Amino acid sequence: MLDYLLSKEPNNWDLRGDPYLWQELRNYLKHESEPETEAELEAVLIKGFEIFTGASPATGKEIFVEKFSHGGTSSGFVCCDFWLRKGFPFLLEAFRQHKNLKLT
Repeated sequence: MLDYLLSKEPNNWDLRGDPYLWQELRNYLKHESEPETEAELEAVLIKGFEIFTGASPATGKEIFVEKFSHGGTSSGFVCCDFWLRKGFPFLLEAFRQHKNLKLT
């Protein structure tokens, strides 16, 4: 179970769909086994991203997800740059810290 990685949220989001994707990933990761390496975790995160957005994350890309659309400007849009530069690194850092705590 990897949902512990998403228990602490980033201080800010780029687009309104990003926190909804965060919640979807949290639920998704409840059913995933803990990977051995950061590379394996990154693959799991990207797979989850693709499942919920229908696309791969790419620099400069915004993805509209109808399920995340609840009204307002940028509603339903997920920012790939946020996930590539902040979201995924944030989660990988949480994973590193968790691994380091287990080793001590």
